[in-house]
Amino acid sequence: MLCAAKSAVAIVGLGLSIFYGCNAVEIFVPESDGFVQKKTTYPSWRIHQWWFNFMGSAVGWSATYYFIFYRFIPLCCFTPKKSDAAIILTALLGIAGFLPLTLSLIPRTLGSLVSLVKKE
Repeated sequence: MLCAAKSAVAIVGLGLSIFYGCNAVEIFVPESDGFVQKKTTYPSWRIHQWWFNFMGSAVGWSATYYFIFYRFIPLCCFTPKKSDAAIILTALLGIAGFLPLTLSLIPRTLGSLVSLVKKE
């Protein structure tokens, strides 16, 4: 039973990771964004986006797999830890397709914070 559940999560995760890899640009980029729409004609940009979004989803599904089958099961031995919050957040962001965006915004956000601190 557990082996079937592990296989199901792995197959669904792989399938949805491929889906996000292939369709993330169409899902997340508005058609009115001319700058990005122009870039979609470049094969190198499309390959980068496919890889970036596929891996983001795959990391999310891997975190889900790890949490369910190595942290949560068996329930008798499960004790929540602070590190579980990071695993769950990574899983949720990855599954929803927002992990690549979140990771790409971290440097920009840190740069903004540093410039705010320097001004004061």
